[in-house]
Amino acid sequence: MQSCHHLVERTALLNYVIVTYGRIADATGADTLENAKNSSARLNWAATSLYYSIVHSARLVIFLVYGDFPTSHAKLPKCFDGTALVTTNWLSRFLGEAGLPSDKRTGAEVNSEQMVLFWTRMEMADSVRALQKIATALRCSKELRNENNYESLLIAHEYRHTGLTGLFARLATAMRTLANKTASIGAHCFATYMTTRTAGEQTFIVRYCRKRILEPIREWHSEAAQREVQTILGDMLRLNTTDEAGADQIDVVTSRTYFNEKDGLLSDFQSKIIALERSVT
Repeated sequence: MQSCHHLVERTALLNYVIVTYGRIADATGADTLENAKNSSARLNWAATSLYYSIVHSARLVIFLVYGDFPTSHAKLPKCFDGTALVTTNWLSRFLGEAGLPSDKRTGAEVNSEQMVLFWTRMEMADSVRALQKIATALRCSKELRNENNYESLLIAHEYRHTGLTGLFARLATAMRTLANKTASIGAHCFATYMTTRTAGEQTFIVRYCRKRILEPIREWHSEAAQREVQTILGDMLRLNTTDEAGADQIDVVTSRTYFNEKDGLLSDFQSKIIALERSVT
C-alpha cells in the first residue's frame, strides 16, 4: 500500500499537466490574437495569458524533477540559470492536508545543475540549452508583462491609441512564440518523464490530453487551435496506452483526493451568489 505522502504527490503530478496545458491551450490558440484585431484591451489580455502559460511550463519542468516548485514568479528564473538556490513551497499545503507534520514538509532546494543532470540522465537532448531558453523566456516575459499592464492602464480611457496598440500587437505575437517554445519544452520533459512510469499512468495522461484538453479546445476555440496544441503535446500523445483499467483506477483516485477541495470552493462560491441575490431583492 502506498503511503499517503506518495499518493498525494503522485496525484498532484498526474493532474498538474491538466492545469498547465489547460492554460496553454487558452494562451496559444490562434484565435486569441486573430480576434484581437486593433483592440488594445484584447491584446493586453493575450500577452498576460501567454505570460502565465510560460510560468506554468517552467513550474512543470521543475515539478517533474522535485515533485514540487516555488510559487514566486520572481524566483522561477533563478531555478534555471543557477543564479541562486530557490526553495520549493507549493506541495507543502497538500502534504499538510494529508496529515504530514509541518517539520516534515520542508521544501527542496532547486539547483539548475541538478536539473540538467536529471534531464541528461533521462536522455533528453540538449537539456542545458532547453533550460536556458526557459530562464530567458521567464525574465523577458515577466518584465514586459508588468509594463504591459501598466501601459494598458494609461490608455484605458483613450480611444484608438494607434501607437501603443501596435506595440501591444508586437508584444502579444512575441509572447506567443515564447509560450509555444516553453510549452513544447515542458511537454517533451513531461513525456520523457512519463516513459519511466507505469502503463496505467501513461494511458491516463494520454486520455486526459485527448478528452480534457484537445476536445474542449476544438469546441471552444477552433480546429486550428486544436492542431497547434496537439503538435505541442505530440510526445505525450505517443505514450503507452495499453492499460485502460489502470488509467480508470488512477482517474477515480485522483477525483476523490486531489479535487475534493473543489467541492468546498464551489459551495462557498454558491453561498456568496445566494447572498448577492438576496441583497438585490
